[in-house]
Amino acid sequence: MTMKTFGILGAGTWGTALANMLENMGHHCCVWSPIKEEVESITSTRKHSHLPGSIIHDNIEFTTDIKYTVEGKDYVLVATPSVFVRSTSETIKPFISLSSCTAIILFLSGQIHLNFALIIWGYLHRADKTLIK
Repeated sequence: MTMKTFGILGAGTWGTALANMLENMGHHCCVWSPIKEEVESITSTRKHSHLPGSIIHDNIEFTTDIKYTVEGKDYVLVATPSVFVRSTSETIKPFISLSSCTAIILFLSGQIHLNFALIIWGYLHRADKTLIK
């Protein structure tokens, strides 16, 4: 299997659990949170307060730098609360190259939502080789 790079937007339980699973499968993940204290806590303890008993993989990067999280990644996973989908999409627009990013995948409450994927598509609005699932 070829290692892929993932930028994960959202360091909540869903984003962190996805990152852990992907790292365990041999991929590399960078997880973004706008909350500095959350990033510092997870980075130093390798634990998430809402994932009791889980140890976060040492290779997962956590950052408040959204540009670093999405730029040049093979996949971008959006795991933010739904109220932040629009603003997050607008924020990543200048940093994401849709010609090199294979897919933008949106996860909300453990499901893939087409209506929010269309919102992201509207903000990024390029018709090159992007696949939104």
